[in-house]
Amino acid sequence: MIKDNIFSDVSDEELMELYQKYRIMAEEETERPLCFDQYILQYQRRYSFALETLEAWNTVSEMLLDEICRRKYPDTGIEYLTPAIECRGIEVESGDMISGTAFLAAPDDIRIIPQIFTQDKIVMNISLLQIHKETLSYAIGIEDCTGTTVFIGDIVEYDYMKNPYVIEFDTETYAIIARDPQTGDVQPLGNTVRPALRVIGNIYQNPEKAGLVCGK
Repeated sequence: MIKDNIFSDVSDEELMELYQKYRIMAEEETERPLCFDQYILQYQRRYSFALETLEAWNTVSEMLLDEICRRKYPDTGIEYLTPAIECRGIEVESGDMISGTAFLAAPDDIRIIPQIFTQDKIVMNISLLQIHKETLSYAIGIEDCTGTTVFIGDIVEYDYMKNPYVIEFDTETYAIIARDPQTGDVQPLGNTVRPALRVIGNIYQNPEKAGLVCGK
């Protein structure tokens, strides 16, 4: 059986040496250190060298950061949520909406590393902030007309109509949609509609903007 992370058997000392070289590379924008070639080849072998070097390197660098995070918190059982994309949620302590990388610390304990503590994939001073699990949502890969990242649970408007729509994941079609909670009408979400799309709130902090009843 192939282990998920190719750095799982690397010693702590060697792992930190690799990380320091990776950090210097990213900060100084230099070429990839040769010490990573063996790990890239190791990853490519898993797929019979069907992956291009750049594609393999992107995954290997993510694995390096994953392993650094796992070892920094060895007693919590923390693991990345899948997929490991930009997530957000309302922090338990402050009540603020925060975004970053989400971790599952326990069945009912979801935490986020805010983006403010990560730069260019370099792990900085890590702080895991607990969020209310029911407010966990993830970015859908597009931005609105102002450049704001759109998340599941966002309330949006289209410039050709003023009734609000909610960004949802449709379990019947397995697609992300914008749905009018009052009428059930569905609008498109492709890049072609970005100039017409604007985020005006979200269902967790201001549900009234979509005509929804606050759950608090």
